Amino acid sequence: MASIRKRGPYQWEVRIRKKSYPTQSKTFSRKADADQWARDIESEMTRSVFMSRKETESTTLDEALERFKEEFLSKYAQPKSMKSRVKVLREHDICKMALASIRGKDVASYIKDREDQGRCSQTILHEVNQISRVFEISRKDWGMESLTNPTKGVNKPKQNKGRTRRLDKGEENKLLEKLPDELKPIVLFALETAMRRGEIAMLRWEHVDLKKRYVHLPKTKNDEARSVPLSPTALEILKSIPLQIKGGCIPSPPRHHLKVV
Repeated sequence: MASIRKRGPYQWEVRIRKKSYPTQSKTFSRKADADQWARDIESEMTRSVFMSRKETESTTLDEALERFKEEFLSKYAQPKSMKSRVKVLREHDICKMALASIRGKDVASYIKDREDQGRCSQTILHEVNQISRVFEISRKDWGMESLTNPTKGVNKPKQNKGRTRRLDKGEENKLLEKLPDELKPIVLFALETAMRRGEIAMLRWEHVDLKKRYVHLPKTKNDEARSVPLSPTALEILKSIPLQIKGGCIPSPPRHHLKVV
């Protein structure tokens, strides 16, 4: 079924013909790689599990990232930060590679390059997760079923431990003394609920259940919905805020006040 012929001093062309399957061909610089590829394809055809690699071998990671940006970016909670992450990835040599040729060692090399550049573990994890996301979308949504995700099994940087420190009473009092009145409800509510600033800004009254004492966050930084219980203090803060026809539960303060804090 497989024929391998030498093309020039540094190229080996493999051509596989089998009934019921389209002819498969590929060129390699090493005969050992040509032999291995031929064995893999023939084995898949024999076991009736063969899927064409044509698209995965002609699509680079850079092209896949561009398509992701156009089709999926707007669906995520923080498209701006994700767009920035995609831009950083596209500047690396790994993006010149075809999806089918990227292996775990290539992802590991990318991680090392970013560590050598002094990037923190969290940043690198986000970038590797972005590579993983594109591979999964390519496989599930774009019909490239033969792809394997090269980020699986790679030793990734250890994730930083979450922050657990809270303001002590003296620090909290000093902060509140310096705050403009417009900011006090926001800061107090954040201290009581541990919600992020963006989550508080997007909070709407339809997400608040005052009787059951919780707020529901349908869209968070991690793209996962969650519910946050309300302490008596948090509940009183919400009740003290006048209802607004438009906008969120807690009115946004002037931007110059945010800069001061």
